[in-house]
Amino acid sequence: MIAFREVVQLQLEAFGAQNVLWGLHIVDIRDRQLERQHFEVRFAGGHGLESRFQCRAVEVLSVTPI
Repeated sequence: MIAFREVVQLQLEAFGAQNVLWGLHIVDIRDRQLERQHFEVRFAGGHGLESRFQCRAVEVLSVTPI
């Protein structure tokens, strides 16, 4: 489980009943000297949801081996 703290500029597209994600991209944007945003996050959708936002922090809360 991943937590994104202080999310801003949230964009959601094509949200549906079944959402398949192809990738999670997290980019450190602190060099842009934005006051409170440190990361840009993008969920690349294969079917359904695509999302993009900026946030202050990214935290891994748990990991489940498969």
